[in-house]
Amino acid sequence: MRRFICGTRGSVSVYLIVVLVPIFLVQALFVDLIRIRAAARESEIAMKDGLRSVMSRYDLKLADYGLFGLRWEEESSRKLFLEVAERVLTPLEGKGLHYTDPKLAKELASLHPVYTLANPAVFERQIAQEMKVKAPVEFLTELADKFSKTGAAESYGKGADYYEGAAKLEALYWKREEALDEAWSAAQDLIQSGQSGTAAAQAALNRLQELAGRIGMRTADEIRQELAVTEEGIRDLVRQSESLESAMNSVQMSMAALSMVPGVGIAQLQGLQENLSHLSASLSSVQSELRQLNERKDKLVRLLEDIAEYTALFASAKAAIRIKSEVISVRRSKVEESLKEAMAAEQEWRKEWDSLSTRTGMGQSVRKEGNPYASGYPDSFYDAYRTGAATIAAAFQGLESRWNDVEWWNTARWEGLLRDVETLNNQLRSYDSTRRQQENERSGRNSELKKKSDEYKGKVASVMGNVKQSMGGCAMGADAGQELYTRLVGKEGLEKKYRAYHNLPQPTGTEFSMPGETDSAIGRGMGLMDRLKESANGLKDELLLNEYVLDKFNYRTRTEAVGGAEPKSRPAGHPLRQQEAEYALYGFGSCAGNIGAAYGELFLFLFAIRTVEAWMEPGTQAMEVGTPLLSVLAAAAKGAVRAAEDVKRLAEGGSVSLFSNFKAFEVTYKDCLRLFFLLHPNHNSVMARTQALVELNTGTDLVQTTTYVQGSMTTSVKLWFVPGILAKLNGATGLGCEASGNRCTIRKTAVYSYD
Repeated sequence: MRRFICGTRGSVSVYLIVVLVPIFLVQALFVDLIRIRAAARESEIAMKDGLRSVMSRYDLKLADYGLFGLRWEEESSRKLFLEVAERVLTPLEGKGLHYTDPKLAKELASLHPVYTLANPAVFERQIAQEMKVKAPVEFLTELADKFSKTGAAESYGKGADYYEGAAKLEALYWKREEALDEAWSAAQDLIQSGQSGTAAAQAALNRLQELAGRIGMRTADEIRQELAVTEEGIRDLVRQSESLESAMNSVQMSMAALSMVPGVGIAQLQGLQENLSHLSASLSSVQSELRQLNERKDKLVRLLEDIAEYTALFASAKAAIRIKSEVISVRRSKVEESLKEAMAAEQEWRKEWDSLSTRTGMGQSVRKEGNPYASGYPDSFYDAYRTGAATIAAAFQGLESRWNDVEWWNTARWEGLLRDVETLNNQLRSYDSTRRQQENERSGRNSELKKKSDEYKGKVASVMGNVKQSMGGCAMGADAGQELYTRLVGKEGLEKKYRAYHNLPQPTGTEFSMPGETDSAIGRGMGLMDRLKESANGLKDELLLNEYVLDKFNYRTRTEAVGGAEPKSRPAGHPLRQQEAEYALYGFGSCAGNIGAAYGELFLFLFAIRTVEAWMEPGTQAMEVGTPLLSVLAAAAKGAVRAAEDVKRLAEGGSVSLFSNFKAFEVTYKDCLRLFFLLHPNHNSVMARTQALVELNTGTDLVQTTTYVQGSMTTSVKLWFVPGILAKLNGATGLGCEASGNRCTIRKTAVYSYD
C-alpha cells in the first residue's frame, strides 16, 4: 500500500486512466439513455395532447343526442395536431440547459380515423353510456314481475293457448263436416243413381213382360216362315184380283159395245150382266182374303219387331243394370272415402280436445253438458252410414247377378226380378229418409253455428272498421313529411346507406295492414301475447337502444315539454313531427304507414288481452250453442269494443290498465311502444333507422364522423456522448429509439376514443 501511495514511477496514473475511462463511458451512455427515455416520454405526452386537442372539436349537435363524434377534416386536424405537439415539445425560452430538446419531424406525423359513429358497435356503446342511468328499468321489471310472478303469464298464456287449440278444433270440426258433406253428396248421388236404375229396370221388366205376352211361344224363324207364306198368298191374291179386274173391264167394254148395236137382244146383255156380277163377287171375295192376309202380315211384322225390341231391350237392360251397378259401387267407394276422412278428423278432433282440456283445464265442462258441437258423432253414426251404402251396392250387384242368370226367353222369372227391384227401391227410400233426417239436423246445426259466428265476427269487423279509419291520422296531414321520408327511405335514402354500412339486407316488406278477417285479427293479437309471454323473463334485452329512441325522438303523443324537462335534442321540434319513434320501430316510408302500424298493433295487442279477459268471465266459456272457437269469438266481440276504447284513450295521451287484474299497473302510449320495440326482433334495423334520423335532424353524416383516431409521431433527440456505441446497441436498449449519426429517432403511436 505504501508503495502504491509513495511510488514515483507513474504507474498509478496509468492505472487510474485505464480504470476511469470505462467508468466515464458507461456514465455517458447512461446519461444519453436517460435523456432518450425522457424525450420518449415528452414525445408521447405531446402526441396525446395533440390527439386530445383534435378530438375536443366534437360535434355539438350530436352532443345534444348524447353522441360524441368529430367531423373528420384531414388538413385542419393534422394542422392542429402538429401545432399542439410542437408547442408541447418546444422548451420554455430562457437560460438553462435543456436536457432533451426533442425535434418533431412534421412530415412523418400522421392521423388516421379508425371507427365512426356509423359503426354499430361504437354507436351502441355511446348509447349505453348515455342511457345506462336513464332507462326506466323499473317499469319493465315491474311488468316482468307482475306478468310472471303473479301468475298472469300463466293465465293469459292459457287463454292464448286455448284460442290456438280452439282454432285447431274449429279447423278439425269443419274438416269433418266438409267430409260429411262430401259423403252426403256421394250418398245422394248413390241414391239418385239407384232410384234411376231401379226405375229403368222396372220399366224394362214391364215392357219385356208386355212383349213376351204378345210374342207367346213362337220363334222369330217360325214367324218369318209364316210371313213368307202369307206374302206368297198375298201375291197370288193380287194376281187373281188383277185378273178379275181385267175380266170385268172386258165384260163392261163388251156390254158398252153391244148397247151401241141396234137390235141386240136383252137376253144377251143380261148374260153379260150376270157374268159381270159373278166376276164382281169373286173380286170382292179375293179382296176380302187379301185384306185378311195383309192384316196377318202386319201382325207378323209387328211380332218380328216385338221380338227384335225384346231381344234388344233384354240386352240393353242387362248392360244398363251392369253399368248402374258399377256406378253405384263407385258412389259407395266415394261415400266410404269421405266417411274415412270424416272419421279421421273426428279422431283428431277428440284427441285435440282432450289435449286442450289437459293443457288448459278448460273446455271439458262444455263437453259434459252434451253440447252437440262438442260431443261429436258416435261410431254407430258412421257404421250406419257406411252399412246403408254398402247394402244398396250389394243389392244392385245381386240384381245384376240374377239378371245375368235369366235366359232371354225365360219369362217366368220376370216376376221375381220385379220383386227384387221393389225391395231395392224400399231400401233406397229407407236409406234416403234416415240419412236426410240426420243431414237436415246436421245442416241446421252448422247453419246456426255459422250464423252465430258471422254475428260475432260482424261485431268485431265493425269495430276494426272504425279502428282502420283512425289509423291514418297524422299530425302533419295526409302527405305528412313525404319529402323527409324520401330522404330517409328513398332510392338514395339515409336508412339504405346505414343498412349497407352495417351489411344488412334492404327491407322488402309491405306496410302494415289490419287483418281482414276476425280470426286473423285474433291470431295476430295472440301472437303478440305469446311473444310478450316469452319475453317476460328477458325484458331488459336491447332496452337501451329502445329507450334512447323514445328519449331523443318524438312519437305520436309527445308534445312540447314544460318546465325545461325536454331533452337537449328537442324532439318536439324535429321536422318529422310525432312519428320518429314509430318510423324507427317499423321503418315504413310514410307517416300513415308508421302511425297506422303502431295504432293497428296497439289495437291487436289490447284486443288479444281484452279477448282473453272477456273469455275468462263467467258464462262466456259454457255457451248453449257453439264450438270452443265460438266462445272465443263471443269474447272477441266484447274485447274488440274494450280494446278500441283503450286505444282511443292512449292515442289521446291518456293511460289504461294493461291487465284488468292489475288496475294499478297503468300504461301510456309510450309504454306500449316500449313493449312493441321488445316484441319485434329488429335491433339492427332500429339502429340503422336511428342513425338515419340523427343525420336527418343534425345534418351530420355519421359515416364521416369519427369517434376513434390513431396518431403517430416521429421525434429525434441529439446524443451528447458516444453515439457510435448507441448505434451499435440499436434495438438492444428497449427504448424504441434508432440511433443514426449523432441523433436518435423516436416513433410513437397512440389512439384516442370518445367511448
